[in-house]
Amino acid sequence: MPFSADATDRTGSFQDIDTFNPLSLSVEPEHHPIPLSTPISIQPLAWQPWPNLLPKPPHNHQTDHILSNIAPMHFKKSDSGSSKKSIRREENNAAARRYRQKRLDRISELEAALETMTKERNDLRLNLAGAEAEIGILKDLMRGVEM
Repeated sequence: MPFSADATDRTGSFQDIDTFNPLSLSVEPEHHPIPLSTPISIQPLAWQPWPNLLPKPPHNHQTDHILSNIAPMHFKKSDSGSSKKSIRREENNAAARRYRQKRLDRISELEAALETMTKERNDLRLNLAGAEAEIGILKDLMRGVEM
């Protein structure tokens, strides 16, 4: 018998689960199905669930040279590079300040235009109310003359 366990008796039926000890399971070395010295080769699966999502390795020598030339430039640090970075950062900060100020100026212009239009609208409403009152008076006069 290759496996010896306390969980089963000689007939193969299981004992009570409360008395089962998984640590008592052991494999006898002389009955191991594959000797431990035998090399095992694992074959890749024929079907992959998402084959298009897996990265593809570079296929030719030229790609390796291109990648090796690009990667080091990314990590090089020099004084001129850091000064260029600081100049670029300062220019970016100045541009951001100008944009924010321009936006605030535009908001102020729009608020002023809104205030002007609101005042003009209120004046027009007053003129309309006066004109409607005048029309009402004139209609009353016309009715009085006709009678």
